[in-house]
Amino acid sequence: MELTDQAYHLIGIGGIGMSGLAHILVDMGGVVTGEECQRNFLTRALEKRGVRMILPPLDKQTIVYSSAVSFDHETLQRAKRGSLSILHRSELLATLMRRKRSLLVAGTHGKSSISALLSHLLSYAGLDPSFAIGGVAPTLSRNGRYGAGPYFVVEADESDGSFLRYSGEGGILTNIEEDHLDHWQTREQLIEGFVQFLQQMTNVDLLFWCRDDPILRKMELSGVSYGIDPHSEVRMLSCQRSEQGVTFSAKYGQRVIRRLFIPTLGIHQGVNALAVLGLSLRLGIQERVIRQAFLTFQGVYRRLQKKGERDGVILYDDYAHHPTAIDTTLFALKEVVGSKRVIVIFQPHRYTRTLHLFDQFCRAFAYSDICVITEIYAAGESLSLSVSGKMLLDHLTAPRERYYIERAALRDALSSVVRPGDVLVTMGAGDITRFAEEWLGRGGEE
Repeated sequence: MELTDQAYHLIGIGGIGMSGLAHILVDMGGVVTGEECQRNFLTRALEKRGVRMILPPLDKQTIVYSSAVSFDHETLQRAKRGSLSILHRSELLATLMRRKRSLLVAGTHGKSSISALLSHLLSYAGLDPSFAIGGVAPTLSRNGRYGAGPYFVVEADESDGSFLRYSGEGGILTNIEEDHLDHWQTREQLIEGFVQFLQQMTNVDLLFWCRDDPILRKMELSGVSYGIDPHSEVRMLSCQRSEQGVTFSAKYGQRVIRRLFIPTLGIHQGVNALAVLGLSLRLGIQERVIRQAFLTFQGVYRRLQKKGERDGVILYDDYAHHPTAIDTTLFALKEVVGSKRVIVIFQPHRYTRTLHLFDQFCRAFAYSDICVITEIYAAGESLSLSVSGKMLLDHLTAPRERYYIERAALRDALSSVVRPGDVLVTMGAGDITRFAEEWLGRGGEE
């Protein structure tokens, strides 16, 4: 039976990965329903496309679930009793990818930004790509699509090991850092997972990896290296940053490409664009098309996304929930806002992550002037008495001015902290993103 002839029911359809998969299935002509405990802007977008939110699922559907769904979930149990077909999200995505030339984007940081930029560029070039991205880019309008073109861009998430189900023609590997050790257990096993992932690439000429990352440098990888490192095969020659974006020049082999501009903040976004530049050139896309595609890119929601201004205070929102991402993002912001005070509101995400990376978190806020920390967003984990948001605040090495404020009290408590001219940035993978709308008085999600 062709996949497009089937009916699908997605458990947790409001998640970023599941909602993208739902869009792909709708594009392919599938009949899609779903369930989600809390509606959001992702489910509303799907409902506009005819996806119904129902419980329980209809008969003869394929049930799709993610690692966030427990094995004793009522719908899964009902599906087993009814002998319905059950697939993990990654199993279904891996099947869909086999119809295309898959380009996989992996690594601890930068996956969504690179996946979105690459998908945007291929779209701009008229190649009508398919994509599954862990974020929503304004120029793509959604996080999943099944196009008529040959390429399928997939953000390959290592968090639960499911990226080992994917086989790609090529792609981009950004970096490897300790994270998701609740799944991988040790740093060594995490690295071995990436080694196995890379072995599943079929064309090393289309595999680009970042030479700036110390772990990747030691792995003696095949493929094409990129980065600021002077030994990179795709090398950044210069980079200027401003509040408008990043302007950089690059060298690939004997070819020098000058003054490319991308309207995103931070040198790390310039390095991300460098990877996309190299892969796009290798795919045969013309330089002038790449240049124009970069100019028209509008970033990804929740990646230093400017949300608005209130009483002379500018508010940004960012998904950073790992110490390195926090440090890199705050550095990028501080670099362009200069003498303005940067106030970060951080909601730690998961007890396991906060505990595993506690010492790194304590050093991650050096580029902020004021740090506000809330209670930990559990993300389904059981309460841990060994770590808390207050404990993290007490052990920060910087900044000097810091506050612990519970999530529910943030809006009122901040009035005595912020002043006109400040830059406020919310950070975390939990519900802290909703604070922007609350504080700006818009009430609700984007």
